[in-house]
Amino acid sequence: MKGKKIFCGLMIILLLAGCLSGCASRAESKPAEQRLRVTLITTQEHYEDPMIREMAVAALKKAQTDFDLILEFWRPKTANAVIESVLQATKNNSDLIIVPALTDLGRLKQIAANHPDNLYAVIGSDKDLGPNVMSLSLKEEEGAFMTGVIAGLTTQTGVIGLVDRTADAGTKRADIGFRAGVKAVRPETQIYTRHIKSYDNVALGKMIALELIDEKNTDIIFQNAGSSGLGVIAAAGERDIWVIGSNLDQSSLDPEHVLCSMHKKIDDAVYFAVQSMVKNRFKGGVRSFGLDFMAVGYSDGAGNVPKEMVSIADAFGVAIALGDLVIPQTKAQLEEFSIPAGGWSFLPRLKPDIAVNKAADGPTLEPVRPGN
Repeated sequence: MKGKKIFCGLMIILLLAGCLSGCASRAESKPAEQRLRVTLITTQEHYEDPMIREMAVAALKKAQTDFDLILEFWRPKTANAVIESVLQATKNNSDLIIVPALTDLGRLKQIAANHPDNLYAVIGSDKDLGPNVMSLSLKEEEGAFMTGVIAGLTTQTGVIGLVDRTADAGTKRADIGFRAGVKAVRPETQIYTRHIKSYDNVALGKMIALELIDEKNTDIIFQNAGSSGLGVIAAAGERDIWVIGSNLDQSSLDPEHVLCSMHKKIDDAVYFAVQSMVKNRFKGGVRSFGLDFMAVGYSDGAGNVPKEMVSIADAFGVAIALGDLVIPQTKAQLEEFSIPAGGWSFLPRLKPDIAVNKAADGPTLEPVRPGN
């Protein structure tokens, strides 16, 4: 009998523990009306970069798991309809509304001013839009600068191509940052730029890249054109030249021809905005994410960048993160940017034959070739 009493006592304890555990679990899941609501509004129009949207969605799904949020993903057909969707989401009492920078920011600013209790975040904006609007600015010029350094050290023809999307603020900064990176190690290099208005015209991307290769003798192309850049990568493979990817590591698309990729952690910036809201730390204005936050940089999943070049690019990256080197953001700043008379003092002294200098023929580091 004693054994049975002990057994029954244990059963009761276990049942109570299970009940308490279940009650605690149910208590942790808030009713819908108490859960914070986040709405991501992007457009279906051709100029939207699908990779950026994918990163934002991934960040929000992680935040949903971490903070028990209600998520809404809206995709109006046109850019003009985005603002109407913002108004509707505001009326629906969405706690945080996230939109891309290609939205009509003037109207967004007005909406935010009229609804101070709602919070808004703009991906890729560098504009101060009010105390309840967080502009999430990625320092694309810093990541692009590092890929520019690698491109300048790699080119054999001294001619580099740059294919990018519609010239928004971030794209312009990336263009200038890339040029500055090339200039930092091989200032005499020629760079030809082509703009694509569409984010998803693969055929046009390929045609433009082939033109740069066949007519301009480019042996490296930096593509920053969203899905249109897939055509650039295809052209590089056909002509057996290097291509530099963007947004995320694109080495897997063609390991033999993707030299490296400029990446930007849009997902981290979006998650930061959500976390700030949840923790009641949300502040409007521009929030910039650069190398100091490891939010931009370069990646080389295929291992195509030689160790010596990695050391040089990383040394530039450290100098940027520490604030010792400021990357130009405008054409005027790019024109003034130059190699110091004594060279870059922070570069690693690995071997005498890889020192980057102001020689007319560029750095003496042996260039690399696709497939080598």
